[in-house]
Amino acid sequence: MAHKADIVLDLHTGPKSCKHLYCPEYDIDAARFFSIPYTLVIPNSFGGAMDEAAFCPWWQLTDFAAQHGREFTVPVSAFTLELASQERIDLADALEDAKGILAYLSHRGVIREKVEPANMTRFGCYLKDYKKFHAPKAGLIEYCAVVGQPLNAGQPLVNILRMDLYGTDEAHQVISLPMDCVPILHFASASVHQGTELYKVMTNVFTL
Repeated sequence: MAHKADIVLDLHTGPKSCKHLYCPEYDIDAARFFSIPYTLVIPNSFGGAMDEAAFCPWWQLTDFAAQHGREFTVPVSAFTLELASQERIDLADALEDAKGILAYLSHRGVIREKVEPANMTRFGCYLKDYKKFHAPKAGLIEYCAVVGQPLNAGQPLVNILRMDLYGTDEAHQVISLPMDCVPILHFASASVHQGTELYKVMTNVFTL
């Protein structure tokens, strides 16, 4: 279905997540139509995702053509919409998601009805600045950083508890990050192994 489409919208949810959009850099202006506050800007480099499979070949073709004096726009648009947390139903919030999708489809002429995008501030970061934080050791995790809310450098990201080490200095460890960021999602369980991907955070965030 995606192979034959001019527009591909891949709808997802995360473990514990705020809304965020994966958007190719050539189409970054489209982010202002969706009701999504955070956008990850994708470069022209295929990383294996379905939305990238839809647009990267065309994007690479237009870049190659430009090197030979032929200029044309990328004919396929594809986005991944991460619509907050899994195992969560909120019909009012889902309506806002739907309005954002309709605003984009209205802009593209897919539907006749004129749907205006939500009036909201939107932020972005480049994919290279989207960082993962892995658990340095096994234990029980208190997730201190709220997804979708800016976190200053040095503020607590997680507390790691080790009940087997109760009574020692290693029973409780506070973890923070050395840079300002926006936490986007975190692991669903409070019980983790060493190396578990605990958080994904945006750094070097800018206003779209």
